[in-house]
Amino acid sequence: MLFANSQSLVSVDWLAHHIDAVEIRILYASLQTSESDVPSEKKWRAQHIPYSSYFDINGLISDQNGEFVDPASFADHVMASGVGNGNKVIVYDMTDGSGAILMWWLLRYHGHNNVAVLDGGMSKWSASGKEISDRPRRPKRHNFTSILQNTMFVDNERLEEVIDEGVTQVFDTDIKDVGNELLTKSIIQSSKPQKYPDERVTPEELYELCSSLRIKLDSGIIITGNEMIAKTKLAFLLHLLGADNLSIHCP
Repeated sequence: MLFANSQSLVSVDWLAHHIDAVEIRILYASLQTSESDVPSEKKWRAQHIPYSSYFDINGLISDQNGEFVDPASFADHVMASGVGNGNKVIVYDMTDGSGAILMWWLLRYHGHNNVAVLDGGMSKWSASGKEISDRPRRPKRHNFTSILQNTMFVDNERLEEVIDEGVTQVFDTDIKDVGNELLTKSIIQSSKPQKYPDERVTPEELYELCSSLRIKLDSGIIITGNEMIAKTKLAFLLHLLGADNLSIHCP
């Protein structure tokens, strides 16, 4: 059984087979947080997936709750990395998937849905014996137009309206609600690099878990909480399972 949106998660074998396809662009998403030890660009240059480009997310957000730069600045960064509107983008990182998943969400927010996360990231790529490069990457700029998908974010006023209406599901990543239970049970909680979702948890098991938690994947879902990373992780998992009407709350 596959995920409903399985196109958003690619394996290292799939990437190795398509790595030199003209439409593929690979981005290493660097996200520095207070709790992570993210390799510097210099270290990345010495050991990275061939054909990939370095993309610093920290320069595009002012805090971990998601204050973003303007669309023109984002588009400029994307074009400088060699990504255009017609490309399929594969994002990965060298830690726990946080940077890759946040980049996945940001690209979709700016209207680029043809983006997928590399399952297992650099950790699994290396463990699988795939080629590792130290050659410099000088990507050519391509045209990228940012078209904001404003429904992907909701403010305080809209969140209050949704709660009053009682129709849309609201999951809070700061408390032990059903959304957090789904995320916790589907991902290895450790300091080692993680896969999203954990490959030892099958899609069937996750769908059964959704059913037992009474999560309605075919209705609207808003994810709130203090950390953007946690919110996008849950959004990515729910998206894989088939939830397409997803929004994140940013105060």
